[in-house]
Amino acid sequence: MAPGIISFIVGITLGFVLGAYWTFRRRRRRGLGPGLEAGDGKFGKSERDDNGDSAADVDRRMAYGAYEDAAEIVTAQIEQDPSDVQLKAKLLEIYFVWGSEEKFLAAFREFESDLLPSKYWTQVSVMGAQICPNEPVFTDT
Repeated sequence: MAPGIISFIVGITLGFVLGAYWTFRRRRRRGLGPGLEAGDGKFGKSERDDNGDSAADVDRRMAYGAYEDAAEIVTAQIEQDPSDVQLKAKLLEIYFVWGSEEKFLAAFREFESDLLPSKYWTQVSVMGAQICPNEPVFTDT
């Protein structure tokens, strides 16, 4: 083989190995292993854990399509702080993005008395009208 081709192959291989190494180090520093194991279920207004912001962890899981994991984190956080309407709206957002009409509607019915008078009602009603178009509570707004 020509020396130029060998140098090219070695350079590409070295670039790939270094890129993988730095990506692994960055993910490991953030507490992310090969999958999405980060986070301890905290998602709150100002709470932080050793792995960074829990809200970012939930959003990251949603971005990767791990909706069930994201919902579990937020549900656990709601159990710790049942008065946090922001968490309830976030759970509905997860179900909306997930496309789960049944879960969205069940969670809405559970949190309806908290959401209707809140500043999150507009957001929830828009999502509800899209995912549950036949529900009168969303079409009457």
